[in-house]
Amino acid sequence: MGAQSNTQAAVKVDELQTPIIKTKEELKNLTRKLATEKNNLSKQQDEAAKHKDLLKALDEEITQYQKQEAELEAGYEELKKSGSGEGSAVLTEEQETEYEQVREMAAVASAKPRITLNQSKEKLEAARRKAGDIETELKEVVARKDESAKSVKVLTERRDTLMKVCVFHLMFSLLHVCL
Repeated sequence: MGAQSNTQAAVKVDELQTPIIKTKEELKNLTRKLATEKNNLSKQQDEAAKHKDLLKALDEEITQYQKQEAELEAGYEELKKSGSGEGSAVLTEEQETEYEQVREMAAVASAKPRITLNQSKEKLEAARRKAGDIETELKEVVARKDESAKSVKVLTERRDTLMKVCVFHLMFSLLHVCL
């Protein structure tokens, strides 16, 4: 009867070994994935910072173009007003045409930076969304890792308890045989 108890206890210990090994392997995999996700998050944050700097530079450039345009517009209006008191135009047709050309060139010159700014803003938003997704996934992986660690602990405790029971039954059987 004691040998049968020992055998059953040994079978239970063997049954617990497989889940423990699987859980440890899953824990290792999750730890590796966690490290990878942290690296990816760091890269995304670096990229977002670079995009932010680029956006700032483009904003400054656009502001400069807008100031130039406003100055040109103010100069044009001043020239118009400084004509004769009778409200006649100060600018000739040539001057008017030249002014319009300068104005169009300023608009064209600021178009590319505006397009680049919008594209960079879109990339930044995409990078932020991706970083948020990675951060969420990272939290999930950490939670699964913690859960696996708890599972390993519980299974290890169960195995140790079963081992104690096996030893107790073995000692009891030996004591019973010796008496």
